[in-house]
Amino acid sequence: MKNYSTVNDLYNYVRKFCLHDALAYIGSVGYKLFYEEQSSRESLYSSINEWQLVFIAKSLILNSNDHRQEIFNRDALIKALNICNNIFDERLKVATADGEIPDSNLIHNFFIRTSFQQFPFQIGTRKKIPRTLFLFEDIPNDINNPSINIQKEIKEIYGLNINEILTIGMSISTMSASGYFNPASILNVQSNNLKRFITIENVNKLLSKFSMDYYSLREEFKKYAGPAGLEQYEFNPLKVYPIVKTQIAGLVIPMPVLLINRITDGLFYDLSEKFKNKNSNLFHIFFGKEIFEKYVGILLKEKYDSNELFPEWTYGPKKKTSNTVDWIIIRGDKAILIECKTSGITQEAKSFAELDTIQRDLGLRIVKSLKQIDKLVKDIEKRVIGLERLFNIKKFYYVVITFDRIFLSGIPIFKNLISKELEKDKVIIKNYQILSIGELEDLIPILQNYEFEDLLDKKFEDPNWSSFDFEIFLSDFFKKEGIDFKTINLMLKKRNDDFRKTIIPDNKVG
Repeated sequence: MKNYSTVNDLYNYVRKFCLHDALAYIGSVGYKLFYEEQSSRESLYSSINEWQLVFIAKSLILNSNDHRQEIFNRDALIKALNICNNIFDERLKVATADGEIPDSNLIHNFFIRTSFQQFPFQIGTRKKIPRTLFLFEDIPNDINNPSINIQKEIKEIYGLNINEILTIGMSISTMSASGYFNPASILNVQSNNLKRFITIENVNKLLSKFSMDYYSLREEFKKYAGPAGLEQYEFNPLKVYPIVKTQIAGLVIPMPVLLINRITDGLFYDLSEKFKNKNSNLFHIFFGKEIFEKYVGILLKEKYDSNELFPEWTYGPKKKTSNTVDWIIIRGDKAILIECKTSGITQEAKSFAELDTIQRDLGLRIVKSLKQIDKLVKDIEKRVIGLERLFNIKKFYYVVITFDRIFLSGIPIFKNLISKELEKDKVIIKNYQILSIGELEDLIPILQNYEFEDLLDKKFEDPNWSSFDFEIFLSDFFKKEGIDFKTINLMLKKRNDDFRKTIIPDNKVG
């Protein structure tokens, strides 16, 4: 008798339930997880992971329909979750079939696959609305003659502007407590101010981009099918189409947080898709240089003055000039060298953790940035003209900031892959930090009491902390110091408050 579950066990179990009812029930649970305070939830919710709910929703769509009779309730959810929890990673199962202990690479691969499914739901979304406004409204508005008009492109893709997308998406999400959503209902509860943004025409435009029926979703699921036994790690198109068109019960929202992610981070991926071609992506180039790099600078300027923070500049003899890294922080005889990257690793690498794919992606992105930082350091050591302000620096810190987060980037398997790529050009870098934009946003308030370079020193010098993601290191560091260090990025809070006042001018923002 087997002591583990399979994906087919889950498929066989859920096929008996009425599909729209089951999706709505999952949606109501997802709503509580997203909107209710943790202290007010029943104990069941402490053991639920949103990624499991999304996989159960996918399993239902693949195997059930709206005409099945059985109702999906609390007991059914618990059993489905238990099956999910007991699904054995196929590659670990094969490795242990003869009673052998899997090698470390297989175990690391398992954690990488799991992390990219599970961890994104644990990040939180409170910063995503103001970040999206900075990236897709504020910064583009300040660019003279941009090569890509972001607002124009967004309007062409969605038929809506950024304020309309955010307002309608947030409103739909907050109205999905039952799991169901009736487009007509959104017009009955809004204030007069909201009517500037929310009309039935605008709602339908958003639904046309973010909703899909069962049949079409099943076709989407096929596109991302991976190796047998690893179905739970496949990219789930419900992230792209978080609103489901049922056969007989209107619209269902199986996971409200997916809708919030769709109206924020999803804009980047839609724009990327529009400009994608075989050789390059013009949007990635424009976004990285003209928007993302500037956003990183805006955050850093909350801490550092102009005599400490320097944007990229050109150096070297006239016939052979080079560029420095994107941002340099100079503090006494120490300098933090920062390169900004929009992409981390591809969806394929995130899903199945194939080492060759991960190494290739890291080489194209993270390693390229580290090499650029290292080249600058070597040029400083050579006393190349134009780098005079860095000649007295005794210690350099290598930092890569990514828009798309790479979870577990400090674990040995990632470091080994990065080292292999660096070694191809005979580059050796002992310490470096990969930091996501969300981690930088959370770091800025902490820098009012701590210095960035001191925190990096503490992390690099500890063998355990050196392998942690930066936010995990900070949490553990403050815990050991006995400090309850809860901070809010005031710049993002202010931008979020300003947005809410724009939407509802007479609303008091606390």
